[in-house]
Amino acid sequence: PEKWQIKLAHQTIDAGSELIIGHHPHVLQGFEIYNGKPIFYSLGNFIFDQNQNETQEGMAVKIVFQDEDNFTLYGFPIICDSYYPRLAKGEEKDRIILHFLEISKKLNIVQQNLNLVLFKK
Repeated sequence: PEKWQIKLAHQTIDAGSELIIGHHPHVLQGFEIYNGKPIFYSLGNFIFDQNQNETQEGMAVKIVFQDEDNFTLYGFPIICDSYYPRLAKGEEKDRIILHFLEISKKLNIVQQNLNLVLFKK
């Protein structure tokens, strides 16, 4: 994400938001935990007609809030295959997971108490 997107997301959390799910660039942009709240900058495409590999990959997420300060994040890598989303499998699943984690590392997502269940069916 651009610096202005990060600043806006942080300001939105500071103003009281519990969760941010951004969109628009058609590619994964990673996530971070800011002040204990999840921010997903872009989950990529779900159903779209672009034919580049990176625009056919995305994430679906599920966030379960146990209370105001505790939540579990579930991530599901997806492929948009001929306009139909499907769960990624095998090597493509592993590739999306690694890519998502790598781009998220740039956003300082490392948290001691982050309850993250990546890509569990």
